[in-house]
Amino acid sequence: LITSKTKAIIPVHFAGIPANMVEIWRIADLNNLKVVEDCAHAVGGYYQDGKPIGGSPKSFAATFSFHPAKNITTAEGGIITTCDSDIYEKLLLLRSGGVRRLATDGIKKAFYSLEMIAGNFHMTDLQAAIGIVQLSKLSNYCKARGLQVAKYNDLLSQSEFCLQHNHPNTSSFNLYIVKLPDQISRDQVFKILNDKKIGAYYHYPLLHQSNLYKTKVSLSNAEHYQDFALTLPLGPHLILDDISRICNVLLHSLRNFS
Repeated sequence: LITSKTKAIIPVHFAGIPANMVEIWRIADLNNLKVVEDCAHAVGGYYQDGKPIGGSPKSFAATFSFHPAKNITTAEGGIITTCDSDIYEKLLLLRSGGVRRLATDGIKKAFYSLEMIAGNFHMTDLQAAIGIVQLSKLSNYCKARGLQVAKYNDLLSQSEFCLQHNHPNTSSFNLYIVKLPDQISRDQVFKILNDKKIGAYYHYPLLHQSNLYKTKVSLSNAEHYQDFALTLPLGPHLILDDISRICNVLLHSLRNFS
């Protein structure tokens, strides 16, 4: 899909599972392209070589989300990481209205130079304070998620539910998604779970069916995924007994359709 118009490759570490970055960086190098990693699901995860996701000098930049649904939160917002000092300095300007302060203390701190037209994308001090505390808990949060994934795998491994995305040890375990058997209505299973106060969900509606990118082209694999994929609850607000209960309700729902 690379053409003369291509400027960058944007891999997504979907559900917290690391993308095959070795191959992506190789393709980017061959075609002189930048790599911008979408790490919204991946905070706390690792590349295949064991180094933290978002910290590689091989990528132009990496973006993280701290939305409440992610592994840690600042209530809203996120960060961009980069190993390139020039990009870092430019991002500081873009974040701060294109303003460069002339000094960090003294009277000159009040003076600044306007370097470019930009927006105001500051994280508030309150959000940062929440994020710092959350960051100290990230390792334990990811560990809890990993144990929950292992519990799901154990309880569902002999069922008709198929694990849609396999989590390696390097995952941040952000989402757990199963595929329902083709003869079963995902929406009906979703309703059964929700009636039992189990917050199942779906990730994500298809772009080619949205108003902005709507097309008449049929993408059969994506559309099949959309009809049968179900996201199950995952996170440090749950304990392993909760996972057992969710699986019991899920497995019982199969009997309703047999």
